[in-house]
Amino acid sequence: MTVLVTGATGRVGRHVVSELMERNLPVRAAHRHAGPASGIATHAVFSFADPWTWREAMRGATSMFVMRPPQIPT
Repeated sequence: MTVLVTGATGRVGRHVVSELMERNLPVRAAHRHAGPASGIATHAVFSFADPWTWREAMRGATSMFVMRPPQIPT
């Protein structure tokens, strides 16, 4: 079981990642910028706005914590 956590470096996602890691669960931290997030073994570049990042980020994940980005007023 691998949990994909979107927004893993944000205000909420980083706490979700931390809790899962404390429970020794496999976590993949998804964030918009290349490079590993600090202290996280597995990471992936993921952007809701870029469907080309979805497949690789979700590969092997059995569940997902979705923290959707805030809507920007138009």
